[in-house]
Amino acid sequence: RLNSNRLIVVDSGDLFFHKSDMTFEKDNIEAAKIKSEIIVNCNNKMNYNAFTPGSRDFALGLKYLKKLESQSNFSYISCNLYDGGNRKRLFDPYKIENYDGFKVAYIGAASSFQKDSILIREPVSEIKEVYNTISSEADFVIVLFNGTKPDMDRLRKSGIGFDLILRSGGSSRASENGGNGVPLYEAGNKGKYLNKINIVLSDIRADLIDI
Repeated sequence: RLNSNRLIVVDSGDLFFHKSDMTFEKDNIEAAKIKSEIIVNCNNKMNYNAFTPGSRDFALGLKYLKKLESQSNFSYISCNLYDGGNRKRLFDPYKIENYDGFKVAYIGAASSFQKDSILIREPVSEIKEVYNTISSEADFVIVLFNGTKPDMDRLRKSGIGFDLILRSGGSSRASENGGNGVPLYEAGNKGKYLNKINIVLSDIRADLIDI
């Protein structure tokens, strides 16, 4: 960030904890809380742009994740996670940032998982709905997806016009660059790797063909 004002730092989920459920009987809850707060502080210093929660981020419950959100200076986004009671979204579904007139949008989503009080709606249709709402406002749309491989495959083949998918939820590092689908990048699990993607646009009016 010291060398560029156009660096975007995002995370596709499973950021804070190593598994989806933690209990006082089996896990060191206090150590997990300390670790999660250290991660928030580090990401604040790196000026994260956006983060979409995955199933593991709810390991200590929604209330604790909301506490972490209140300590964060970056945006938590998800278009398909809802409160099971009032049926309202738990987070903003998207974020748009303006880089010298070039607008980048992030849409967050997750595949279905089981967690009390949380309603997870089908991700591809929710992403499509949000994309149709914001597509005229953005020049480049990134989907942050904490998803299963079947959902990811459906998303890539959905025909929705976003430009890039950044996925968590898998255990391997992978990329599928252009071709017949939307460019996709995965950075593995447990925070072991960081992907750096360089995007150079010679004409911001032209369609994205490949990265």
